[in-house]
Amino acid sequence: MADSPQRLAAEADRELEEGRPCVRPRSDPRAPGGARRRGPLVLGPGAHLRSGSVIYTGTTIGSGLNTGHNVIIREECMLGDDVRSGPTR
Repeated sequence: MADSPQRLAAEADRELEEGRPCVRPRSDPRAPGGARRRGPLVLGPGAHLRSGSVIYTGTTIGSGLNTGHNVIIREECMLGDDVRSGPTR
């Protein structure tokens, strides 16, 4: 049985609060549209994602990411530490 989105979000919150990278598995090859397999999503500690933000799998992000609303970070990107994407305060 698949994990619920709420459970996965709570687990990710705990990992980030503890200062651990948040790593999520590769995309499911059975997904609609035949998504190809990519590397995992790695999100460093201290990330602040605003509503509507989407990060695709295969992306590695360092610590302190800060996004604006409705930001899209495509697959297979590598971002360093303290990156700001989109309008943020």
